[in-house]
Amino acid sequence: MEFKDYYAILNISSDATFDEIRSAYRKASQLWHPDHNQGRDTTMQMQDINEAYLILKNIQKRVRYDAEYKKYKASYTSSHISEKDTSCYEYDNYEYTVSDDEVYNDMQAARKTAKDLVEEFVKNLRKDGHNAAVGAWEEIKGYLIGVVILMIIGLFFFLSKY
Repeated sequence: MEFKDYYAILNISSDATFDEIRSAYRKASQLWHPDHNQGRDTTMQMQDINEAYLILKNIQKRVRYDAEYKKYKASYTSSHISEKDTSCYEYDNYEYTVSDDEVYNDMQAARKTAKDLVEEFVKNLRKDGHNAAVGAWEEIKGYLIGVVILMIIGLFFFLSKY
């Protein structure tokens, strides 16, 4: 299973407070929200954001994650970058095996829950869009019929003069 740097996903430091985590979650959610990214599939970003938040907002899960995160960072730093060069840090490209089964299970559960949340959101967004279109059509249909009738009457009067 891929180890994800939830702090990097939310763009916060590993010593962030709960309020900073919540604020970063909201900011990232707004940034990657489908309404703000029309024509772009942001499903994976939204899943990652939700997954990160599900782990970091829970005290017990965060403590377990942080212990694994320290091992991850130490492993990554020692094998890939020097202490002075952190500009090349890319957590997505580094394979790391989670050693704590509880952390692994927490991450798996968070990943599944995040995927389910995003799928449900997208489904509801599509449904709401469809309902809005149907509602708009029902609202405007009467006006369009009225305009067509008025045009026919006008055309009738216009042609009756000739």
